[in-house]
Amino acid sequence: MPTNQNPLKASPGSNYALIEAWLNDLAETLTYQQYTRLVLEPIELNSNSEKSYTVDTLSSLSNPQDTWVLLVGSDSAENLNKWKDYKKLLSLLSEVWIIPRSTSSLEKASTLLKTEDPHLKIQVLNSVAEISSSEIRLDSQSLASSASSQTLEKFISPHVLAVWKSLAL
Repeated sequence: MPTNQNPLKASPGSNYALIEAWLNDLAETLTYQQYTRLVLEPIELNSNSEKSYTVDTLSSLSNPQDTWVLLVGSDSAENLNKWKDYKKLLSLLSEVWIIPRSTSSLEKASTLLKTEDPHLKIQVLNSVAEISSSEIRLDSQSLASSASSQTLEKFISPHVLAVWKSLAL
């Protein structure tokens, strides 16, 4: 779910052109059935609100038959209790998928989630890359340096990187 502004971060949220570039890449790599299961709801990007809250978005989109999975880095999951109405958010979820950032943050996140909702299904994923979105954002702020571009090129497709660079100008 793209956000306009994460309340716990100072950096701006998603950019629709960038999301569209990522989706185009996904369309080339996923099967039609997998791709059609993706939900991209730009209501947050089009919102007049200064900040985006996951619980509000899911509440507005949810129907009783819906199941939602929260995919989150363990560094964010360990601070889930700082999110707006986090207990209500957990009640809207069927699962939480955690991407480990460190052993300590994974342990803290797992403990918090199991304490808050012992029945919530938690799945720990293998980390796809040893980099967080915050690190990518920091690298993107200095795209002129060759070191930053090399880091980004390891994790982002050439198509998405070109869009990102065009937005940074």
